[in-house]
Amino acid sequence: SYWPMLLIMAAASTSLPKRGAEVLIARLKLGEGPALLIRTVFAFAVLLLSVAFLVGDTYNPFLYFRF
Repeated sequence: SYWPMLLIMAAASTSLPKRGAEVLIARLKLGEGPALLIRTVFAFAVLLLSVAFLVGDTYNPFLYFRF
């Protein structure tokens, strides 16, 4: 059940996303300001998704049953 996430993480750990983003920004002919804004928004979105996955997976009622 974790294969899709594992494949996404394996692809994201290479330099492919960075090169893809550079090609996209070059094609759109954005200046340095908008490109920086896009990179910042993307990094913030990845942070929010990471926190959401952590929060969603940490609730276990049997852990608190012993206390």
